[in-house]
Amino acid sequence: MSKSNSSDSNNSNGISTINNKNKSDAILDEFTPASCFDTVKHGRGRPRLQLNSTGMRVIIALAQVMCTDEEIAACLDTTVETLHNELNAPIFSECIKKGAREGKASLRRNQFKLAKSNPAMAIFLGKQYLGQKDNPEEEDSGEGVNVQILFTDTSKREGE
Repeated sequence: MSKSNSSDSNNSNGISTINNKNKSDAILDEFTPASCFDTVKHGRGRPRLQLNSTGMRVIIALAQVMCTDEEIAACLDTTVETLHNELNAPIFSECIKKGAREGKASLRRNQFKLAKSNPAMAIFLGKQYLGQKDNPEEEDSGEGVNVQILFTDTSKREGE
């Protein structure tokens, strides 16, 4: 793996933070699917696959570019079920969240750069991934609320 001047930091789950966009590209270029899993024996039967630190870094890098679970499974040469099983689900979920957060932050940074030269692309990306809208909804301040009052004629009651 290529060396980088940036350092990795670990959070409480042991998931390393990618501080350099070139590092995530290097991870995707240099990994092999087999290097992403450790085998874990659990009694009788075939050993199960459990994500290791390489697998976590790959999932984070793929989530940064908004890959779906199916696409990630295909890159890792496994199934979505393996990624969602009880051994991998908590790790996989955390990696997806982390990668998506980092990807959205990167997209927002690039959106500001793109807006200088290509506003249409910036608008499209913002709508697709950042939940931005053409017409943001106005907040309801409680002022100017339309109230409709209906009056009924009670002067002519039945039986009077």
